[in-house]
Order: sequence, then C-alpha cells, then structure tokens
Amino acid sequence: LLFIDPPYIFKNFKKLLTRIVNANILLNNSIIIIETHKSTKVELFKSMHKIDERIYGITKITFILFKH
Repeated sequence: LLFIDPPYIFKNFKKLLTRIVNANILLNNSIIIIETHKSTKVELFKSMHKIDERIYGITKITFILFKH
C-alpha cells in the first residue's frame, strides 16, 4: 500500500510514478492511493489500473491497482 499526497500544485505525476516503478518497491497487486485537487489528471502506466475514484469537496482520492 502506497499513499501519495503531494501539494495540490504538484503536476509531475508521470515522473513520480516512473521513479516509483523503477525503484521496484511495488509488489504485484499493490494498491496506490493518490490525493490530488479534483481537477488534476494523473496519467497511469499500462501496469496501473484505476479501481476507484472519489471526490470530497476540492479533493480527489484515486485508488490504483498495480499489476506486473
């Protein structure tokens, strides 16, 4: 389980997710939870699948399943 909660102005998720995948810290079927501003779009890799997304006020919580 990996929680990512950067400042809402953060936009470089592609680079962040690349570093996480390249660090080999995720096991198969790992869950990644990302908190962002509700208008932020996060581009995922083919090995990542959005399983849920919830909006609370201006906050968006995205739940992602990582598969090798």
